[in-house]
Amino acid sequence: MNRELAEKLESMEDTPAKADLMNKMAIEMRENDPRQALELCRLAGDISKLTSHAAGLAQSLQVSGACHMVMAEHPKALEDCRQALGLFRSLGDAAAACRATNVIGNIHRHLSEYPQAIDCYLQVLEESRRTGNRLMEASAQNNLGNVYSKMERLGEATGCYREALAIFRALGETRYAASTLINLAGIQRISGEFREALDCYQQALVVFPEFGDRYGEAITWHNIGINHRDMGQVERALEAWENSIAIARSIGDAEVEMMSLVNTAEAVTLQGQPEHALELLDMAAMLEDKVKDTRIQSSLRQAFANAHRARGDQAAALEYDRKRQQAGWEAGASPDGGAGEGAP
Repeated sequence: MNRELAEKLESMEDTPAKADLMNKMAIEMRENDPRQALELCRLAGDISKLTSHAAGLAQSLQVSGACHMVMAEHPKALEDCRQALGLFRSLGDAAAACRATNVIGNIHRHLSEYPQAIDCYLQVLEESRRTGNRLMEASAQNNLGNVYSKMERLGEATGCYREALAIFRALGETRYAASTLINLAGIQRISGEFREALDCYQQALVVFPEFGDRYGEAITWHNIGINHRDMGQVERALEAWENSIAIARSIGDAEVEMMSLVNTAEAVTLQGQPEHALELLDMAAMLEDKVKDTRIQSSLRQAFANAHRARGDQAAALEYDRKRQQAGWEAGASPDGGAGEGAP
């Protein structure tokens, strides 16, 4: 928060208007500085309680849930968002309840609870179409695409992304269109359309800095790295992941940082540097408690096994294979990521 805004808040009395302003500020900073945003919405909630501002309290809970989701604190995120949803429904605010349901769907997706996520997004899609809320309709389509992509239902994911992209562009929502471009590029990359995917990533990378969207930058660089790796351009991939790690670390995004660390480790193992790979994987393992995506966890185990094999330690490699098998994980591809959940 800059000094001017801090001084403005300090000078204001504790009124519903102040709580609303704090919630708005928290929404804008939740991706880049979730801890500061969390403190703001907590204070907004306190003011809302003191002034009997039920809508402000509900909004502060929803923003709190979104912040906890960014920090991979998913149980608390669900708790706050469900409380917000109940309050919005009691207030008869269907649009706000729709937004809260959308965030709850995002949390379920991060927890790999895909049927629950799909159910949430279909509710949002039905309600947004009923009320003519085109922005929320596009967000639901984008988020459905994210789930279908995770489930490897690529045709359905592509259809959802293209519908979302068309609506975002028609509304002039360039930031959300950029996020959807990255998600669509992920499908193109999987399909071997590397040049088309890289073009989408580069378009998005121009947009995110305009909005101060550091998460968008981090995930874009991460995916550019994967695209270069799949094109056989390993050095360019390593440079992209280095950018991703630095940005993700600066905003406390454990999931993106862990994905980029794992991909970097796999690449340097193949370059004959297993000791360096193990150093990177030890750093990734320190983030594991904050990352609930089982595919990323599985890829971490697999990368450990590969690095130990490369240095001739078969016993250690087999131990990591055993741990992955005990958890019911299959060996999979290096993790990639989407750009985000669309409109808040």
